[in-house]
Amino acid sequence: MLNKDLIKHNSYEEILQRFKPKIKKTIQAIPINQRGDLEQEIMIKLFDKMDTIKNINAPGFFELKDKMVKK
Repeated sequence: MLNKDLIKHNSYEEILQRFKPKIKKTIQAIPINQRGDLEQEIMIKLFDKMDTIKNINAPGFFELKDKMVKK
């Protein structure tokens, strides 16, 4: 799972290393001549999502709970 705390405390390279086995396994169903391109595209999408998640200013569970209780 890709969450904000994971991204804050790990470098992008560490996160990519965690996803790499799954990416490699998934692209086995793709023709060999297209695997490299697809792997790069998946990594680009992963970087985009990491940036998006990193920039979200959503409250955490307990912050939201406290806010709801106060209402």
